[in-house]
Amino acid sequence: MSRTNKTALNSAVGLTASFVNNVLAFVLKGVFIRLLGLEYAGVNGLFACILNILNLAELGFSNAIMFRLYKVIANNDREGVETYLAVYKKICFTVAAVECFLSVCCIPFLDFFIKEKPQFPESLWSLYAIVLTSSVLGQALSYKGILILAKQDNYISTIIGSSCNFLCLCLQMVVLCVYKNIYLYLLVNLFITILRPSISEFVSKRKYGATWKSNKNLSREERKDIVKDVGCLSAYKICGTIEASMDTFLISKYIAVATTAIYGGVSSVLAALYALFSVFNSGMSASIGDLYASDNKKHSVRSVFYQAFHFTYLLHGISSAVLVPLLSDFVHWWIGFTLSDACVYVMIINYYMFGLGMSVATFRNSMGLFQKGWKRPLATALANLFFSLLLINRIGLIGTLLGTLIGRSITWIWYDPYIVCKYGLNEKPWKYYRRYVFYGVVVVLTCIITLLLKSVLPPIDSFPIIVLHGTVYLSAAIIIVLGVCVIIPEQRLLLERVLTVVRTLENRVCK
Repeated sequence: MSRTNKTALNSAVGLTASFVNNVLAFVLKGVFIRLLGLEYAGVNGLFACILNILNLAELGFSNAIMFRLYKVIANNDREGVETYLAVYKKICFTVAAVECFLSVCCIPFLDFFIKEKPQFPESLWSLYAIVLTSSVLGQALSYKGILILAKQDNYISTIIGSSCNFLCLCLQMVVLCVYKNIYLYLLVNLFITILRPSISEFVSKRKYGATWKSNKNLSREERKDIVKDVGCLSAYKICGTIEASMDTFLISKYIAVATTAIYGGVSSVLAALYALFSVFNSGMSASIGDLYASDNKKHSVRSVFYQAFHFTYLLHGISSAVLVPLLSDFVHWWIGFTLSDACVYVMIINYYMFGLGMSVATFRNSMGLFQKGWKRPLATALANLFFSLLLINRIGLIGTLLGTLIGRSITWIWYDPYIVCKYGLNEKPWKYYRRYVFYGVVVVLTCIITLLLKSVLPPIDSFPIIVLHGTVYLSAAIIIVLGVCVIIPEQRLLLERVLTVVRTLENRVCK
């Protein structure tokens, strides 16, 4: 199967699974807030952020090992594959132990992260203990699925993960509706955390004959090279995770834990869309790594990079133009609460910038450019923290959101493309920068038009009206963005790739 077809298969399966699970997750979150309240939802989101940061003990070993697996698989080096799998298994157990120790140390300080103690009977530490157990076990068993991804069979991993997520969401829905018990709700997630890697292990053994028992050790040079990569990746991972979780911590600490839940509701819509669209990036990451590891990588990778950039822009640009007039009303209909329009608009801008930035990050990681620009994430995190703390004390909630926007604007959105263009594509980044500005202007104009359309549509008071608004905004955004971007050559190349995949599928069906 060609790289294009593998990417298409991985993306199609991931897109379908992500859509189904996100719809069910939205329903579950709405039920959770309405049955248990904002405080439970806020505390649950806060715990997730704490453990997400403590999971930084992984430090990027998975990316470093994955990049090397691409190479040994491309060279049909079976012994090398088994060696890296065994090494990664040891790393996962070690990381899980470190995470467990750090997480337990945080228990006495849980009250520090919350401005006012929640008014529910359960103790914070008991809820935290269950979430902690799920996180540690997930990290310890994560080695079981890495070979599926390295083999470019992301669709298999997606099917396993999405099926388990679907089962988890269904069981949690039943627990909430029947028992309204937060402990049972969290224990369901713990059960699925154990089930998912067990299935991945079974598939890896049956399909690839995977083992994690190699007695061969990596050479000293290989270990030093991995340590260097991990050292640089850790900067991206630590600072990126802290930056992503910073808003939740600051809102919980300086505003209110209930506001954290409302912020989480708006964020979950944006996160669901990002997860839906990131399926395409993850679907092609292995193919990019395989292409870059081959001899023919200059013109091919450059062309694929700008096609992926344009495709990512189409997804996030069109969706942003729909979200600007619709998101706030949708969240209020969904959970009964929302944020101010100004806060929502800033969050949408962050979503748009983050989506385009992650497209670049996919190429940076797949190309193995781990040791280039590792100081940038630290600069982004520090800038984010500085401006968020400065503004949240002066203008409240929107201050921390603007802090994130400013921090990313002055560091991330220009530096990572510079690294990829200079060291991965061997060209200057001016083409990327010009394209980024052009895309931004088109999106802003499209958002203005969709906001004008909102003034002539009936006010939102039911789900059918939401669908009507969404259909009008989406149609207008697609026509405007695709119409203006017809001058972009990558749009034609993308259409040709899509047609090629469709013809291939038709031929297989006919046979």
